[in-house]
Amino acid sequence: MTLPQRWSINDVQHFMILFGLTSSVFDLITFGVLLLVFHAGEAVFQTTWFLISLLTQLTVLLVLRTRRLAFRSRPSGLLALMVAMIVGLALATPFLGALSAAFGFVPLSGAEIAASLLIVGGYVVATELAKKWFYRRVGRATAK
Repeated sequence: MTLPQRWSINDVQHFMILFGLTSSVFDLITFGVLLLVFHAGEAVFQTTWFLISLLTQLTVLLVLRTRRLAFRSRPSGLLALMVAMIVGLALATPFLGALSAAFGFVPLSGAEIAASLLIVGGYVVATELAKKWFYRRVGRATAK
């Protein structure tokens, strides 16, 4: 059985800063791609922002739940099922007609969806790298 970890306030502060900055960088990348590449209007911007935000939150949940690489640490069946269901719903949401329109969402083009998935994939890689760096640093600090 795995026991909970004890973290110092200093470790929590460093964690928040590192992963907050990582998230902010990808927010800026998302803004840049939407505005400079796709010249997205309000509805496309809002729809894509919803999709990317939800997918990055789900992936960061899977990445940060373990010190190991996320793909090498199997989540519980219930967590995996819930994440898969929410990802499916998120990807379908722009295409649900009147329900989508009620939220101001519009169908996205294949290129917009592909760019969204690339941004989320980049976020996963960056978060894994940041996690590796963080735990190497914290591991050294707690070993002293």
